[in-house]
Amino acid sequence: MLKILFQTLFSFFLVCPILAQEKGLKVGSKKDTSAIDFNRRIALVIGNAQYEKGGLKNPVHDANRFAAVLKKYGFDVILKTDLGRKELNKVINDFGDSITARKGVSFFYYSGHGLQYDSKNYMLPLDSDIEKEEDIGDEAVGLNKVLDRMRKTSNGLNFVILDACRNNPVYTSLPGLQKGLTDKEKLPGNTSVFYATTPGDVALDGTGTNSPFTEALAESITATDSIEFYQVVRKVVKQVKSKTNPVQQPSIAGSPEDEFYFKATTTKPRLLLLSIGISQYKNGAMSLAYAKKDADDVADAFKKQEGLLYSEVKTWKVFDNLATRMQIHSIIHNIKQQVRPGDVIMLFFAGHNYISKIDGESYFLTADSDPDNVDLTGVRYEDVRSLLADLPCKSVLFFDGTFNPGTVKKLTTTENGVAIFTSTAPGKSVYEFQSSQWQGGLFANAIIEAVNGVADTDNDGFVDLRSLFRYLEKRMGQFALGKQTPQFFSPEGMSNFKISQTISRELPGQKTELTPAIRK
Repeated sequence: MLKILFQTLFSFFLVCPILAQEKGLKVGSKKDTSAIDFNRRIALVIGNAQYEKGGLKNPVHDANRFAAVLKKYGFDVILKTDLGRKELNKVINDFGDSITARKGVSFFYYSGHGLQYDSKNYMLPLDSDIEKEEDIGDEAVGLNKVLDRMRKTSNGLNFVILDACRNNPVYTSLPGLQKGLTDKEKLPGNTSVFYATTPGDVALDGTGTNSPFTEALAESITATDSIEFYQVVRKVVKQVKSKTNPVQQPSIAGSPEDEFYFKATTTKPRLLLLSIGISQYKNGAMSLAYAKKDADDVADAFKKQEGLLYSEVKTWKVFDNLATRMQIHSIIHNIKQQVRPGDVIMLFFAGHNYISKIDGESYFLTADSDPDNVDLTGVRYEDVRSLLADLPCKSVLFFDGTFNPGTVKKLTTTENGVAIFTSTAPGKSVYEFQSSQWQGGLFANAIIEAVNGVADTDNDGFVDLRSLFRYLEKRMGQFALGKQTPQFFSPEGMSNFKISQTISRELPGQKTELTPAIRK
């Protein structure tokens, strides 16, 4: 019988899915905390269609439609169509001058022909004349011209939307070029690039009055303007894949530090938290010391956020013999019925994990689970993913214990996207600590400290995803001495968002003389 300890903190925060790239978080320098004026909204929208070779039907229509959407939400829009190289360079310079004046929100939208060369993206002006690869730098306009101007916004929030590359005639004359665009360009901070299709593929011009991508983008924004931009992205991905069967799949790059809502709201989000802890199992040999306590303590820590970051914190606590498969599914269904745009969903699981020998899926073992019949008695994470898919909420998942990398990948590609924290590397041990002041799992206790505000190292009054991870790395490194290293995985393009408001930045008592015990 394979026994794998698994304590899961399941924090689900407003988002939507993508074929996410899972990667460990790269911790950079302290972010610029000076305020962005989210009401200062500037956009440059360009549509190039009337090419002498390879003319397109929809880019001008696309530019007009997207410009109208942005104007509806308070953007100062520069709309230009059918530009030559000189005009394209000039309008980008003018746009750059506008966005560097003061930190705000900038959108750059381009619809038309584009290409990639030497790991860089280029837009094609109408008068471009490219006969060989060496002509590209002179005849095309590099996207890096836009990105360089955005770098000067000093961490203002920037979005680049590329409804390209359409079926480019340059490829036929220069067969050595790669198709489509690339996602290898270095992006400025606080910037996302939303591509109409997967890098290396070709975007469709469409048979209607708009391209499939721009049509989905305009519809998704206006239909769900109260959700965060990343959730809009996920809806566009789903819609374009459906309409093109699924020839075209949009993708996003970048990890912005700030959230953006087309329709601003002053309403605080609600937190809906399901906290599950199982210390006592039907099979007594599987019992744990602190799983129930950890789940209870984490729930209480987030309950303190009621009236602070969250307008309301609703908690469901399910421990030991009450944590059955039916009960867990029932509560998740209940939460799904209650959730509304702007809410945050958290699911915290503390207990054993098991990988089925029958279907290879990862399961959470409930109190009455039979590891020899886990397919019928355990909670399958694929079922949890399906239950929580397509909700207008952010999502964060915490694994406190040994975890299955395949489960992480599936959860990060959930319809609404999910950021995942794990307490250790795959297959590594998890630690409990005992002292007169503290008993419990190292990961859970570090999270509680962080949520209360100890992780607010930049003194902005909040703890976000990245500051939480930095704290977990530091705090757990102090006690586990490199034997237990937390990991962070996030879908590409998901914004860094707040999970708690600072209550106290002081550690609650001294916790330096602790005796560790390995959970097995």
